Amino acid sequence: MERLEPFIGEWSVETSLAPPGEVVGRTVFEWMLGGQFMAQRTEIPHPDAPDSLVITGRDDAGGAYTHHYFDSRGVVRV
Repeated sequence: MERLEPFIGEWSVETSLAPPGEVVGRTVFEWMLGGQFMAQRTEIPHPDAPDSLVITGRDDAGGAYTHHYFDSRGVVRV
């Protein structure tokens, strides 16, 4: 999980649903459960851009990362 450390913090994000700079949202990356997982919460103030939550974990067997995605539309993806 240490390789994901550069993401930790708050970031500004834009959507392709509006002209550049017109709609600015934010995304926050933070550690959860003692650094075993990383959470990403995104909010974009545009009616067509869903708010979302992503939980990222590492597979100890293969070393790959898995993202569990959830959004305000009720969409769930792995």
